[in-house]
Amino acid sequence: MAALFADEDVPFPLQEQLRRCWHNVSTVRDYCHSKHGEKSWTDEEVLRFANELGSVTITCNCDDFQALHHSCPWHAGIILIKRNEEGGDHKQAMRLDRLINAFGDFRGKLLDARPSAIPPKKRPLKKGRGG
Repeated sequence: MAALFADEDVPFPLQEQLRRCWHNVSTVRDYCHSKHGEKSWTDEEVLRFANELGSVTITCNCDDFQALHHSCPWHAGIILIKRNEEGGDHKQAMRLDRLINAFGDFRGKLLDARPSAIPPKKRPLKKGRGG
């Protein structure tokens, strides 16, 4: 089980599926009700707050959080995901659950969990017929 802090761009159904996998998911919306305007949080504030909670930030805002990973190495961890991944929220949550449990300690680390970042499994070569 991991403590996750979902950025506002993480779909609600995915958050719910991750909770069903026994992850503790809190969200920006739990603490900041305005996505726009004076009360909205910058990406750095999101990362800093997640760190204060001891939670790994999960976000679809990949480019900005990759940059923050390099400029703010003190973070509690970042997971990059793709919004509306093929196969639906349940399939994505199950795959994320396996990756999170296998990854271990997230402090100062970035996990790019987008399907495009995960190498495909190598299939064994079929033996050809003699010759």
